[in-house]
Amino acid sequence: PSNYASEKALPVVFSFHGSGSSPDRQRAVSDLESVAARESFIVLTPKAVYLREENGPVSWNVYRDESGVDDIKMVRALIATVGQRYAIDKTKIYSTGFSGGGRMSSRVGCDLADVVAAIAPVAGIQFPNECNPVAPMPIMTFHGQMDTVNHFVHSEDSPSHWHMGVEPALEKWGSHNGCNGLTNEVEITPETTIVKYLGCSLNASVEMLKMKTGDHTWPGSPLAEEYWSWGMNTVMEISASEIMWSFFKSHTRD
Repeated sequence: PSNYASEKALPVVFSFHGSGSSPDRQRAVSDLESVAARESFIVLTPKAVYLREENGPVSWNVYRDESGVDDIKMVRALIATVGQRYAIDKTKIYSTGFSGGGRMSSRVGCDLADVVAAIAPVAGIQFPNECNPVAPMPIMTFHGQMDTVNHFVHSEDSPSHWHMGVEPALEKWGSHNGCNGLTNEVEITPETTIVKYLGCSLNASVEMLKMKTGDHTWPGSPLAEEYWSWGMNTVMEISASEIMWSFFKSHTRD
């Protein structure tokens, strides 16, 4: 943030772009930096280099194929590099991302539970293959029930990268976090309901904000009009960036 002062260690939020997208696009979609400027945290928006198929879009190696692209190793290295250059609070490192970047955040939750305090995928929550976190992982996810790309309910025409629907993925995370299988649902706006899994261990809460008419978009995005021009509804009653930061700052990693 522009108000960075080296004497104070700041939290770090990774923000991963979607497949075929870019760091600049992710910055514009999320506008997390506006929240960071006010709340004093560092936003890191890495660039993907992995190609799932030849001449395909860049994406993140979420399912860890043998391409030689190790995105988890990259994240660890980036934390170390940023920690050498800036004062960062290593108990407050978080991860979010949109679409394919949300799936990458899910992988971060699996593989970096020793360093990351919480994750908040947007339109991209999964419980990836070989997911064995070393500790409970607090999760908040945002997903439109009318998502036309990463379907809220998995179906035969879901993309090959989309292995399960939103609720089954959250149930797996809830099981890992020691939640008791029960949920509490509260409608916070006419459009949005927050679902909280109950009885989770060690404050490792699992929460979902689901939007009735939300499509494959970032709630509260400054680019909402662009999405609307494509016929994709963006819910503007809430700001995913504001809400996830409130969630993040309530969690630390020992």
